[in-house]
Amino acid sequence: MSHSDGARPPKRTRAEVENESDLDSVSQRQGNEDSAQSGVKRDEEFWFHDGSVVIRAGETAFRLFKGLLAAQSPVLHDLFSAPNFAPDEHIDGVPVVRVFDAPEDWRYLLRILVPKGEMIMLETIRSLKDFPLVSALMRLAHKYQIGSLEQRAIEALKRMYPNTFESFVQVQSEVYPADANNTRQLASNPPVLATYAISATNLARLTNTTSVLPAALYHCVCLGGAVVRGLVREGGPVEFLSEADLAICINATSLLTCASAEYVDSMQCSLSYTCGTPRVCGLIWNEKMKKLKEEWQLRLGSHALRGSAHDYRELCTSCLVLAQKRDLEERRQVWQRLPKLLDIAHVVGPWPVKKRL
Repeated sequence: MSHSDGARPPKRTRAEVENESDLDSVSQRQGNEDSAQSGVKRDEEFWFHDGSVVIRAGETAFRLFKGLLAAQSPVLHDLFSAPNFAPDEHIDGVPVVRVFDAPEDWRYLLRILVPKGEMIMLETIRSLKDFPLVSALMRLAHKYQIGSLEQRAIEALKRMYPNTFESFVQVQSEVYPADANNTRQLASNPPVLATYAISATNLARLTNTTSVLPAALYHCVCLGGAVVRGLVREGGPVEFLSEADLAICINATSLLTCASAEYVDSMQCSLSYTCGTPRVCGLIWNEKMKKLKEEWQLRLGSHALRGSAHDYRELCTSCLVLAQKRDLEERRQVWQRLPKLLDIAHVVGPWPVKKRL
């Protein structure tokens, strides 16, 4: 009987073994298979008992269907169909293919390619909280040439790091809430969402998605010294900026800090003409402006797009609207200059844009 389908041969008794060398051969073959499986964890989510190939990422194994993967990835298709495709490692008689990716990344990929539950709709993703999913899909889709999936992930990345000011303001509020700590504290312990900009920059470079670079590199600058610590990815190595992009951040820090200083000066405006309590609002405004002038380096620093509109909530409605409008306009001016401040205008192209590219 042939065992080419991967089934184990029936266990033989010692009496059936003709000589001692035959017994040694059986023991060695079983020992090799056991050693191949030692330390390997079968993934609970993607282990199909009738799968025809095992993808091993690190110490995690996924038992999958060779034909399904090959149909979606030219790279895997070529690998599986190669004349010399005969892996040395097997689990339960199934060939094992080792990949040098994080198992968590493969799990994200398989939830798209082999969905077992609710479908993941990349088109609706906007929050940076979903960045680990999008970055994993971009990396693996690019590596294994899954073109349609890579493009969908790129579009999601563009929504997370937009090229329009209005969209950026929404993202900014997610990364740095209005009541966030001062810049020195943020640099020593940056929000996790802010550190994703390191990977976003690298992905933008990898896929030539240049519209992402201004927002992503700006967030890298805002990390301050923490940018050199890199991004610790789940199940993967620490990810760092390239030397060239790290130099961009260092060079842009002083320019963005100067932009913050210009912002402070520009906020010295009069109260609203329709203010019903000019004396009260005048006292509040003068107090806020005095504090902003004294503390702008700590409160803003290189965070030139952060603004200070949240400081004026004690003003009357008309004065508050005026202050917020001035704040928004001054930050928009910084946004328009952002590629030049980062010295990437030649890479990004026309800026600003009226709507997302």
